[in-house]
Amino acid sequence: MTKNRIVSLVLIALISVGVLFIGGNIMDSGASIAQGLADGTYEGVSDLGMHPGLRVHVEVKDGMIVDIKVVSHDETPGISDPAISGVPAAIIAAQALEVDVVSGATMTSNAIIEAVKIALESEPGVSAPVMEYADGIYEGASDIGMYPGLKVQVTVEGGKIVDVKVIAHEETPGISDPAISGVPEAIVAANYYDVDVVSGATFTSQAIMEAVKLALEAGPVGGEEPKIPSDLVYVDGVYEGSSDKGMYPGLKVEVTVEGGKIVDVKVIAHDETPGISDPAISGVPEAIVSANTPSVDVVSGATFTSEAIIEAVALALQNAISTDEHVEEVEYADGVYEGISDEGMYPGLKVEVTVEGGKIAGVKVVAHEETPGISDPAISGVPEAIVTANSYNVDVVSGATFTSKAIMEAVKLALENAR
Repeated sequence: MTKNRIVSLVLIALISVGVLFIGGNIMDSGASIAQGLADGTYEGVSDLGMHPGLRVHVEVKDGMIVDIKVVSHDETPGISDPAISGVPAAIIAAQALEVDVVSGATMTSNAIIEAVKIALESEPGVSAPVMEYADGIYEGASDIGMYPGLKVQVTVEGGKIVDVKVIAHEETPGISDPAISGVPEAIVAANYYDVDVVSGATFTSQAIMEAVKLALEAGPVGGEEPKIPSDLVYVDGVYEGSSDKGMYPGLKVEVTVEGGKIVDVKVIAHDETPGISDPAISGVPEAIVSANTPSVDVVSGATFTSEAIIEAVALALQNAISTDEHVEEVEYADGVYEGISDEGMYPGLKVEVTVEGGKIAGVKVVAHEETPGISDPAISGVPEAIVTANSYNVDVVSGATFTSKAIMEAVKLALENAR
């Protein structure tokens, strides 16, 4: 063996020993940026993303990062998703911030990395904020699960979340079950939507949390139910109406009127979930017939289906309401008058009536909660007709009967102050 070869082998051996020694020291050091930090959850916020305010929670245990959650952000859905799922996983795997950014989502990736860095430089102790909500039933939906359309119903009593139910979902049976049972329980216990995900069901867990968050942000449902009188006399006949308010669009009803009363309501088409929707499909029509009005209570556990039936019946009956009222033409005192009616699909429709030269010169609907699109023809057409006729007693607009009647009643009440 030559002298040069012997020297080379010695050098290789020394280098190998050195690498092993250095590597051993790195392994002994724990090689985690969380080493030495107290167990707990740390919070950080970064403005490096496409939009400011990306917030993370970093959980540390035994000197290691065990979980990273992006708890809020305004990044672009779809584009940012790979970074929001991938970068936290990469940081946890590396126990370091020096990870690759996700191609196509560089800014989101950098924001997550910076937010984690800021979090680990802060003090631990992130906890659910003390929250108080308005009592009522809330509903929300999320598309971030394994499949879109997960819906929840949240019950608040005494300002606290007392119940969370997943009322619809397309998640994988078995895999999603622990999240569907466990996450709602955790949310109730914390009185807050941001809780730990269930291992093995991350997407379902996150969907439930987002749905609850959106529900609580939207406010209670059913606070202003359509107010439709029960003493209306309808025109005899068979009427159809449809609604997209259910779990799935296209629920259709057939309403039969005899002797001026609602005698039968049938759900003749729907794509609602069997089992869950059944109590509403049988119970709501019976309640409507009994009350002679679609203003009835929803069925617990089948709120979406109930609301779809109620709306479909209300829309069907718009063509069954007669407006046979004669108003004698009068001369009004000049001025501007306001009137409010609760006769619409929803209460609180307000009008402003202008009288000039003793005649109605202008009618404006200045506030309402009517359904956009459906109510628009009445909101534009009925005021014009009232001005032309110089009377509130005009024809209703087909397809928007309740809104039409509300405008007429509001104008009538306004003009009571003009005589």
